Amino acid sequence: MSLSQPQHANHVLIVGSGASGLSLAAELCRLHRDNASSSNKLNITLLEASSIVGGRVRTIRTTCKDGTSSKFLSLTPSHHKYWKQRYDKFRPWSIPLGAEFVHGNENNPTIMEMVHCNQQQVDTPGDGMLAVNDWEMELVFDQSKKSPNLTIFVDNQCFSWYNGKSIAPKIPNSSMWNSSYIDKAKLLWDEILAYDQTKQDMTLEEYVHNRYSGFTCNEHEEKHVLSILNAVYAVTAGSVSNLLGIKEISRQENMWPYGDKNFRLGGCYSELVDGLLIKLESMNNNPNITVDIITESAVQQISVKPGSKSVQVLCYNQLSYDCDRIGVTVPLATLKANVLQFTGDCAITEQKQDAAKAINVLPGGKVHALLKWGVDLKAFHQIDEESLRGIFVCPEEQFKQIWFRLDESSILVTGFCVFSGQTNDEREQSYLEASLKSLTIRVLSQSMTDEIFHRDCNDDPMLTFSAFDIYDWSADVYVKGMYSSPSVSLGSSAAKSPYLYLSEPISNCLYFAGEHTHTETCATVQSALESGIRAAREIYQDLLAKG
Repeated sequence: MSLSQPQHANHVLIVGSGASGLSLAAELCRLHRDNASSSNKLNITLLEASSIVGGRVRTIRTTCKDGTSSKFLSLTPSHHKYWKQRYDKFRPWSIPLGAEFVHGNENNPTIMEMVHCNQQQVDTPGDGMLAVNDWEMELVFDQSKKSPNLTIFVDNQCFSWYNGKSIAPKIPNSSMWNSSYIDKAKLLWDEILAYDQTKQDMTLEEYVHNRYSGFTCNEHEEKHVLSILNAVYAVTAGSVSNLLGIKEISRQENMWPYGDKNFRLGGCYSELVDGLLIKLESMNNNPNITVDIITESAVQQISVKPGSKSVQVLCYNQLSYDCDRIGVTVPLATLKANVLQFTGDCAITEQKQDAAKAINVLPGGKVHALLKWGVDLKAFHQIDEESLRGIFVCPEEQFKQIWFRLDESSILVTGFCVFSGQTNDEREQSYLEASLKSLTIRVLSQSMTDEIFHRDCNDDPMLTFSAFDIYDWSADVYVKGMYSSPSVSLGSSAAKSPYLYLSEPISNCLYFAGEHTHTETCATVQSALESGIRAAREIYQDLLAKG
């Protein structure tokens, strides 16, 4: 009688279950499944610090049915009691607390991942709607200069980003602002995109000031041009004008391969997370693959004994794990805060520490408000819905960007900004709510078809919010900030990119993924997904070499 040889099991542990962590796990499974020559078992464990999966790709679908037969899908915020109760007041809208827009549509990995997860086809007509499976993906705005759905709202007036034309203001304004500032901001941005990477780096604010230096009569213009560039570009990049590095933003913008169009699914990114979870759960049907996700297991320490290839992981809940390889996919702000301790042969190098310090991660997040037709907004029948499409950029407001979603019963207002105060403080919450209410009624007034709002609407009693919520990512104990932003002295003249340092493995057993480890285009779901795939291939190649 002959006995079969025992199979060796490789255990890979992944810290974090955001877009990069899920992508890393899915790619590892695919590689092992498709490797016909391997009879080894692959065990994958994802350790998630919070009680839900998805990381900053966090969308709560308020109409999601209670309960699910899927173990992994039950870990999404849409099936979690706390998140469902907190956002139930926003029914029927899906509430995206983090990533919302699919950036670009040309060979876009986000769209392709959605397609592959659901084994469907994608049709990309270019403009208007993008068909992905049975979902409709709305074209929200185009970041190019020709975007008809990008509007500058300033001094109670709306100016088209495309041609600078003003919509006749319906409420009082100071008339101290003119549309030529938009064209001048565009010209300066073109200069920044063509900036010589061998020259001295500086912030966006410094660059604009230098260009206006010596022209004292243009101080007013300089202020407003800078405010436009800050609201359109710096805030979108998760930064502010006095911190945004022009060399790095130029490098990233010029390397962006997916086009300028920005889309949104009805459920935002929940389809992507659900698809990845379904794919991972199905891998447990393969006799050579096991996948498990353990929530509420924040990792405290990762260590490798000198000369050993076995990695030991200790969690704050005192659970411990041994594994062969580990993928670290936690947000950059968590790495910067030294929440994880790396000891032994996997101690973080000085270069990696310096790289983490060099990249800014700012506090910020979103505010959502719900207005019900005929309840919160009495003059609902007078709104021109088409005029509310796209993004409103508001250079002189607390919320630099706001956008609207409308249906037959309500309007969902979303405000995005870099927060400057403690958002868990009642006074700060009241201030932010009042700021959004004032801005909302002034923007809506431009969509009214009659004379009812031809007055100051800052404290208009006709506007109330049926629901209001603030989500500040810097107050999230496991995230601690938004996302990496282009910072000064990160440009191509540096000896080595900080993003490259952050992506490099340690001791061939500790691997890194996350949007901040993408060496070309950072701070997007695309970069998070791609970094997970890259790390998975590095890990699997190392496991194959190990035998």
